[in-house]
Amino acid sequence: LSMAIRGTHKKSGCKAVLFRIENLVKAIIHFALAAVAANMLANSGSSSGSSGSMRKTWTGKLMQSTGGRFLLALIGVIFIIIAIAQFVKAWKAKFMEGMGIEALQGRKRKFILIAGRVGYAARGLIFALVGAGIVIAAATSDASEAKGIDGTLREVASYPGGKAVLIFMAIGFWCFAAFQIACACWAKIE
Repeated sequence: LSMAIRGTHKKSGCKAVLFRIENLVKAIIHFALAAVAANMLANSGSSSGSSGSMRKTWTGKLMQSTGGRFLLALIGVIFIIIAIAQFVKAWKAKFMEGMGIEALQGRKRKFILIAGRVGYAARGLIFALVGAGIVIAAATSDASEAKGIDGTLREVASYPGGKAVLIFMAIGFWCFAAFQIACACWAKIE
């Protein structure tokens, strides 16, 4: 959120404005994801209404069209590739480069490193779960298998140990939002 307000040290003009908008959207999304996960924990994963049925209808129509199952599987694979990229970012900590935070030392650097790693890992996990659900839906021709983020989180909550996974994901989404804010606050902006 702060990065959306303050900008970046490497961009100017139109690119800087787009960068700020992008980071504002990221912060909002991650605060919302954390809130959804926390709400699901508080409500023990109660079911949702119309969004799930709309998604099943959309997925069902796509599967009935020529090449629809292939396209749906491709979308799922793209989600899984994005998940792998998020896990790699978490593991290698490449997010620490090129943001003007390379020179940070001590507690600030450690905070950004931990928050970024946990946040990227949580993002990777949700992308992987959603992607797997989409691929399974395409493979089985069962539109109910394609769940969005909310449906995926509900399904995770229903498994043994699922609440622990939800807790990790909620913490991870909050960490990613905190990471974005910390980078904005501590990045060197020229």
